[in-house]
Amino acid sequence: MPEISYTYFSCEACGSRFFDPNEYEVDIEEENEKFSMDEHHVRSEFKPNPYWVREVASITELKGAPISSVLDCGCRTGDFLMHWPVQIQRTGVEIVAQVAEVARRRGLVVINEPLEQTSLTAKYDVVTCYAILEHLHAPEKVLEALCQSVDENGILVIMIPSFQTLKARLLGLVGRQWHQLYPPFHLCFFSNEYLRQYLEVRGFRLERRVYTSGGMFNPFAKIPLLGKVWAKMMSLVDAHSPTRFLPIFDHMYLYYRKVS
Repeated sequence: MPEISYTYFSCEACGSRFFDPNEYEVDIEEENEKFSMDEHHVRSEFKPNPYWVREVASITELKGAPISSVLDCGCRTGDFLMHWPVQIQRTGVEIVAQVAEVARRRGLVVINEPLEQTSLTAKYDVVTCYAILEHLHAPEKVLEALCQSVDENGILVIMIPSFQTLKARLLGLVGRQWHQLYPPFHLCFFSNEYLRQYLEVRGFRLERRVYTSGGMFNPFAKIPLLGKVWAKMMSLVDAHSPTRFLPIFDHMYLYYRKVS
């Protein structure tokens, strides 16, 4: 797809930022599907990943009660769901048919249509949505569907890129564009204030907020040995450093509990 320049908007009321998906005649769904199918892990076998092992452990600890069901919106090939015990009801939502089929072959229940268009009536102990909302034309519809899918005292996990971080601000100060500004693949960036108001009204309480590099920050990427050492160090920082609770890096994880 040829490179085109989108207008970057900011909402005066809540501070959220976004691109208009209709500014150019681009089939964004088709482009996203091509992008999805190019990812190497779509064709790879499942292997346990320390990142998802930590995430499952974190959610389990936060829930503080037995977990019997998990719903992952944008589950891809089901890697995250595969890290949960097989006795748990593991359900994924994945709109790319070929990718959804990979997850099904792994023994997962997969809904092959947008979450906001499903007739899903079940409630889940854990509902997750990692790196999905920023890609959508109407992310608030999916956010509403996510909220409605969480059972009482259940946990809702959302991961989105945050422009309200030191990394994003520093890049702007040195004249570099924040790499998450990637239209038409990235379209919407919710502000903390918008999410606070939206989730509180719907009976959710923020339990934890974590920021990680997401493996995206590696100044030695082109130097094999140093690049590997740096990546390992950043993985440890993301997983264990107290700085992960500060808005330094731009991968923001929000953990909410449904309280009413």
